[in-house]
Amino acid sequence: MPSSTLTDGKKRQQEAADWVARTDSQTLSATEEQHFTAWLKADTRNLGAYVQLKSTYAALNYKNATHAIEPPPPLEKPKPRLERRRFFATACAAGLAGILRPDTIRDNFFSLRYRSKQAPAHYNWHGNHVTVDASSSAYFLLDHTRPLLQVINGRIGLHVQKKPVSVSIGGLRFGSKAANFDLTLHGTNVTLALYSGTLNWHGHDQDLHLHSPSLLTFSNTPSNGPQIIAKQKLTPDNALTQQAWRNGQIILSNTPLQAAVDEFNHYSSIECQIADTALGQHRISGSFSLMKLDDFISAVSQLLDCKVQKSANKVVFYT
Repeated sequence: MPSSTLTDGKKRQQEAADWVARTDSQTLSATEEQHFTAWLKADTRNLGAYVQLKSTYAALNYKNATHAIEPPPPLEKPKPRLERRRFFATACAAGLAGILRPDTIRDNFFSLRYRSKQAPAHYNWHGNHVTVDASSSAYFLLDHTRPLLQVINGRIGLHVQKKPVSVSIGGLRFGSKAANFDLTLHGTNVTLALYSGTLNWHGHDQDLHLHSPSLLTFSNTPSNGPQIIAKQKLTPDNALTQQAWRNGQIILSNTPLQAAVDEFNHYSSIECQIADTALGQHRISGSFSLMKLDDFISAVSQLLDCKVQKSANKVVFYT
């Protein structure tokens, strides 16, 4: 490869990194916005480099502190933080993810947590970390001194670290002493994303030990009873994508626009619509904050070269 090509590539990456850092740290002035737009339009590869680095930056959960919830220390003792810009310059390729500060659930017997269309909520429950997704609800209670989580609807994430936990969802029951996993209820099916550790599935006539990393789908119908209907191994990349929701993020990888829009509609009171089916099948990649719909709309408009019509409670993508 000619040295000039390598030089251009490095220069483009450096310029993209600079723009990512500048747009994250502050709102661009009118002049800077003009320069930024001109740089994007100067070469199609500029946009590609910017989107790639922006996605990595967002995946690290290093978002503008004036618009995002500040990532606090984990449940363990925090380690000293690196300065944001220096950290990004040296580690933008690393797959690191922060966790949000959990509220402590102190109820000893019974407690209900419900989330509407809003950011996922984090709770410290008997030393374990629980995340309740948007449009989800769950009961937290003690059953003979053993914490029991009963998922009513939606999705929960659970990192069992301190005290063994039992989870009931869709007529299925799981138990663990140490595991990190998500459970999602949709109709009569339950999806389990098991990132680390092991789970015990307590069936009607058998107990199974489920091992990580794996993605399983269970069915529980009156005619067939509970059974595993799909199972696959989770790769590190898939695991990162699967649990991005816990930090209010979504990682898209060649994802149809319609599927991405459906996810954002899960969190926002402003409904996104796509005017025609063909546009909905166009694919998009990148990492976005589920709480910053405007960033997603802007990226879709640029990446897919489509138009956007906005009203008070609706956004329509069209060509």
